[in-house]
Amino acid sequence: MNANMAQTRIEFQSKKVMAAAVFAALSIGLSGCIHPCQYVTAENLHSFSGCKREGFDIFGMRPLQPAFTVENRFPSVRSLTPTLEWEPSSLAPGSGDISNVRYDLAIWKGINPRHAQKDSFVDGRFSRGNVWISVDSLALAYERDGLTGTSHAVETALEPRTDYAWSVRARFDVNGQTRVGEWSLVNMPEPVSYVTHGGNGNSSRNQARRTGQLPPYALYYFRTPGR
Repeated sequence: MNANMAQTRIEFQSKKVMAAAVFAALSIGLSGCIHPCQYVTAENLHSFSGCKREGFDIFGMRPLQPAFTVENRFPSVRSLTPTLEWEPSSLAPGSGDISNVRYDLAIWKGINPRHAQKDSFVDGRFSRGNVWISVDSLALAYERDGLTGTSHAVETALEPRTDYAWSVRARFDVNGQTRVGEWSLVNMPEPVSYVTHGGNGNSSRNQARRTGQLPPYALYYFRTPGR
């Protein structure tokens, strides 16, 4: 190997090391700061909007505000009357016999929630974020039907320092008859404990269809402030 080739190889290896170091710094956040793509709060929501939602597919309408990540399924909101926002339904008004597309919104409080542990799901990504594996019941805390927009400011104050679950579904007309779609859910498998006790490894949507109940682990969540 001549001197020029050796020098080129050294420079190439140096650039690879430098690139790896830059990537690592960006991944963990410079100066020890939390990287906005790992944890989302009301304060970093704007910067998070450009981040990839790792590992999450959605059945229905994706939540836009408050947003969440794999690591943080309980994003904080700034107010006890937060604004919730979601993507529009894929049902197109005027497409076929569908018309008058609108939305139903529901917020639930989990009664005696049991939270995920590190081995709650076969896919470890879904064991992060402290999701509700099960609850004694989902107590309806707030609801609005027939919303015409894709965002809503909650009109009644929620409880402080409380975790809530929420979802939206489409409401629409077909040939003059009102129909409702399914509640939006995170696309994820049943917890391991469900399979152990007779489950068959269904997706969250299949479980909802099979049991007629919303799986608490697949709902959207947020956490209210102290006051």
